[in-house]
Amino acid sequence: MAGVFAFAYGIVYPRLRLHCDAAAWPMAAATLNSIRQLVGVNLLLALCTVAIAVFSRS
Repeated sequence: MAGVFAFAYGIVYPRLRLHCDAAAWPMAAATLNSIRQLVGVNLLLALCTVAIAVFSRS
């Protein structure tokens, strides 16, 4: 989960800022969609972690 965050914040987010500064809105939208997908993957990983923790106690 930390790796996904580091990738999103360290690589994808600076790309988003560059596109916004250049007013390249279609490219910024595509980059924002990539961030949205990474957030979804991170959420799925978190839910799997919680599920494993809950079911392993049984």
